[in-house]
Amino acid sequence: MGQSPADPDMIAVPDPASYALAPWQPGLAVVQCDIHVEGEPWPYAPRLILKAMVDKARQRGLVYNVGCEAEYFLVRRTPDRGIEVADPLDRSEAPCYDAKGLTRMFDHLTTMSKYMNRLGWANYANDHEDANGQFEQNFAYSDALTSADRLIFFRYMVHTVAHQAGHGRDVHAEALRQPDRVRAAPALQPLGCRVGRGAVRRSRRPPGGSACPPWPTTTSAASSPTPRRWPRSPARR
Repeated sequence: MGQSPADPDMIAVPDPASYALAPWQPGLAVVQCDIHVEGEPWPYAPRLILKAMVDKARQRGLVYNVGCEAEYFLVRRTPDRGIEVADPLDRSEAPCYDAKGLTRMFDHLTTMSKYMNRLGWANYANDHEDANGQFEQNFAYSDALTSADRLIFFRYMVHTVAHQAGHGRDVHAEALRQPDRVRAAPALQPLGCRVGRGAVRRSRRPPGGSACPPWPTTTSAASSPTPRRWPRSPARR
């Protein structure tokens, strides 16, 4: 980015539209910030790049929505400073959608689900993923900037909830890898909508649904009965 210690300070300017109360801590709120340098938006900041692209799409009559499938590992530190799966019984060679592993972490998953729904994100699915200690929790799509802000908030929230529950110092939400098997990373589902004369027309059909479909009312067992959900693709892998 061409910055040195002699360059002007980078100032984080809060975006009031991103204000969200932290559901686990009364009196705590989170706002996302845009980087400014010498009073001007810093064009290399990812959030500002996304804002610019969303604005370009809007000028062409497009609305860009994104749905998030957030994946992470629940792990703990070992006495020798290594990392191990937080659930000592999660040792199956094929743990994907393992009901027993899911049930053992039910308290953690339902706490996260409750908080997401309290924030208005409409959590619709929670499952044990393809690796030991790996979980996925999904929330309904929104515009690209809102979904990006929610994903950053989710990463902060899942660390905090795991720490408070005693699952260890580290919960890896993106980079933890099992050799030759899997890497946990959020899956982002793009939904492009073309808007014209008060109607929404299909611009791009994502796997498993139209660009801007109505939401069914069913939810997963671990989530609240009230939020609506975005249907998942039948061919995830």
